[in-house]
Amino acid sequence: PLEILAMLLYMRAIRDHPLALTLPYLAFTPVFVVLTGYLLLGEAVSPRGLGGILLVVFGAWLLNSGHARLREWRSWAAPLSAVVYNPGSRLMLAVAALYSLTSVMGKGAMQYMPPAQFGPFYTLVLGVAAPLLVGATRPASLAALWRRPWANLLVAAGMGGMMVTHFLAIQQVEVAYMIAVKRTSLLFGILYGAMLFNERYVGRHLLAGVLMVTGVSAFAL
Repeated sequence: PLEILAMLLYMRAIRDHPLALTLPYLAFTPVFVVLTGYLLLGEAVSPRGLGGILLVVFGAWLLNSGHARLREWRSWAAPLSAVVYNPGSRLMLAVAALYSLTSVMGKGAMQYMPPAQFGPFYTLVLGVAAPLLVGATRPASLAALWRRPWANLLVAAGMGGMMVTHFLAIQQVEVAYMIAVKRTSLLFGILYGAMLFNERYVGRHLLAGVLMVTGVSAFAL
């Protein structure tokens, strides 16, 4: 249920809001994993990770830095408060928090099933449960899957491959470290937003994304 909820919130965020102001907030997943990994699995992260957290937060500030005025120090906190008020950013922060739980719980589940088996099993359960849920609540939306079947199958194959390799990777290292590498995808999302949807301020957004990726990479150091 948590994974499906995160999926629905994720899709709503990228559908209704700019990629550059939504995808980068997935960088908060390893920040949240520091807490959930410690509470649920007893995993501890190096104190250097605190510097990574600060870089992630500063990257989030830079994404919304248009709300700040250099000569008005009282406005310097405005970019962080804008995160709370921006619906797309708020949705993706919720996704990051949910993923911090599902990632840690997934690693815990692999104590009972090898990753090569758990990855396909988990993907199969999601693949069956999600259409049943959507079909029960919005049956007409399932018809949209058949309008472009090959495009949907291509996306599904990519998601399936991601899930399997996700669990193969997460067995090798601490959850926060693996998620840190995985979050480099937000840089590609910023570029795609500029190239495909003509989103503005790509330079500032890309710099903020680099800072956030650098921050999550600090966990792996």
